Amino acid sequence: GGENWAPSRRNTAVDVVNELLISPNFASSPDVLALVGDGLSLSQDGGQSWTPIELSPDLSSDISSVALLTPIGSEMELLVGLMDGGIVTTTGRSRH
Repeated sequence: GGENWAPSRRNTAVDVVNELLISPNFASSPDVLALVGDGLSLSQDGGQSWTPIELSPDLSSDISSVALLTPIGSEMELLVGLMDGGIVTTTGRSRH
């Protein structure tokens, strides 16, 4: 795998993708969480479509990294690294 690559602009609606977290069970559960621009987006169809993730308003523009504490899904617990060096835990929910 990985021998051939093709660009994809599958409805991310942003110019910068900083980080991708992919479900360890991607073949049966094609979930992807992306740290994009100034927030997070969730795809539950392998990147074909994306839904913004709601976070506390004071976190949205300050995120530098993200890790999952629970499996990727419509509601998940996240460990979030902040631009000021802080680390917080928060719940992220998809905006359907």
